[in-house]
Amino acid sequence: MYCKLVLRNKDKNNKSSVYVQYVKNGESYRHNTNIKVLKEHFKEGKLTKGYDSKRFQIDNDHIDTIYKKVDNIIKDYYQKYSVTPEIDYVDSELKKADKERELSNKSLFEYFEKYIEEKKLTHPYNTVRNIEACKRNLEAFAEDTKYTITFESINYEFVNAYRVFSIKKKRQDVSIAHTMALLKSFLKYCNKCGYTNIKELPDLKIRHKKKNDDPIVLTEKEVSDLQGVEIQDKGKEYVRDLFVLMCATGLRFSDVIRINKAKIEFKKTEENRNFINTDITKTKDRVSIPLTDLADEVLIKYDYQTRPIDAGYFNKTIKEVCKQIESLKQEVQIIKYIGATPSAELKYKHDLISAHTGRRTFISNCVNAERPIPFSTIMKWTNHKKIEIFSRYINKSISEEQHISKVFKKVIPPIDK
Repeated sequence: MYCKLVLRNKDKNNKSSVYVQYVKNGESYRHNTNIKVLKEHFKEGKLTKGYDSKRFQIDNDHIDTIYKKVDNIIKDYYQKYSVTPEIDYVDSELKKADKERELSNKSLFEYFEKYIEEKKLTHPYNTVRNIEACKRNLEAFAEDTKYTITFESINYEFVNAYRVFSIKKKRQDVSIAHTMALLKSFLKYCNKCGYTNIKELPDLKIRHKKKNDDPIVLTEKEVSDLQGVEIQDKGKEYVRDLFVLMCATGLRFSDVIRINKAKIEFKKTEENRNFINTDITKTKDRVSIPLTDLADEVLIKYDYQTRPIDAGYFNKTIKEVCKQIESLKQEVQIIKYIGATPSAELKYKHDLISAHTGRRTFISNCVNAERPIPFSTIMKWTNHKKIEIFSRYINKSISEEQHISKVFKKVIPPIDK
């Protein structure tokens, strides 16, 4: 060994700095590891259990890294030139280690906060809200279990511990899987930014059972009945119309509330069909969707100009409006999984309606139409990239006798635009 670890420069709290020391021409040179410790918590070159429990392993690893780097720098230099290097040379070689120490002093959650602030500038509100919920869940887990979450501690053991914690909190497997997926996206971001150097990202995928084979969608008759309901309250009427528009176009809530005339391409074709051309809020991709008579009917009512409303208000109100449809009063069995335990409960169909139901309804009705529209065409309209994700929107139990043409008044032939 060319160097050793020593304690020097005791401060007013009786803590000494840990140095890596080596000798050149009879004179000692020291490199500060930037770690301070009480003498009784340092033995044989290692921090002992009395040291800060949250930093114990991380700081021991750091000291060991600095020690080995200094020792290797000196050894390599000596083997090459038969002399010990000058301290300036060793200092320059250690700059990378100092950078690593600077990064490790920041907690994972500090980087998470930075990640969220950046996402606020580039991503929709719902995406940011989900990331914030992920951070809160992880913080609650760390506080409840006393588990120290660092970049290094996110591994198979962590996934199991988080899952056990979540199951005790009665969280569904799908919720746990979503948290882990968001965490993995965050780790990828940190790797790209250089905040950590995880050579191989951990497998955070949670295998979970689907709660239902088919998503909740409206049948052609239910969409037609909903459109025909007389509503005196203008706010509720607007919510109903937006929902019907989503059923007719497949647009997300974030896009259907931002329609204006500039996005409408009026065409005088033999079918007299207009198009809506819009940049999707979530992906920033441009889509072009043919407007059916149903969609045009709603848009004409508002002079092709929709206005933003609160998503929470929308989801609450559409459930109230849907109560007026007799068929939506039927009970639907919902299966949920908490760990390996399934639980079934009955809910009224109208209570399961939300903004995204309109998008699922559009896709399911297009797929189950009398003249089914190719998946590739529907996916262009809905801006889906993966067939696996797209297929989750399809309710395969809809009867083949229920045709989209009856809802939309005419069939949309496959169109590539």
